[in-house]
Amino acid sequence: MWVLYNYIGGVLLVGIIAGVLSGLFGIGGGVVIVPALVILFGLTQQTAQGTTLAMLAIPVSLVAALNYTKAGMVNWKVAVLLAVGFVVGGFVGSKVAVGIDGA
Repeated sequence: MWVLYNYIGGVLLVGIIAGVLSGLFGIGGGVVIVPALVILFGLTQQTAQGTTLAMLAIPVSLVAALNYTKAGMVNWKVAVLLAVGFVVGGFVGSKVAVGIDGA
């Protein structure tokens, strides 16, 4: 049971650190979470990437984006264009990554 609590606590701590870095600098998922999941928690690279992408779904990003919006620090025209490119790039990148041998 102790190991389970340490695992949960460790994953939560990685999430908190990545959240702070994301809020401050716009980084976190690929720079902090993916390596932590692979190195500290033994996930494969592809599983860590998929898990991180699932975690980064709308609710997580929305909270930080709302704070920046309230402060008048979001250019929505640029954000929408980036989002379109990001969706296309994410689709292509995930197709390539899933097809790579995990070894």
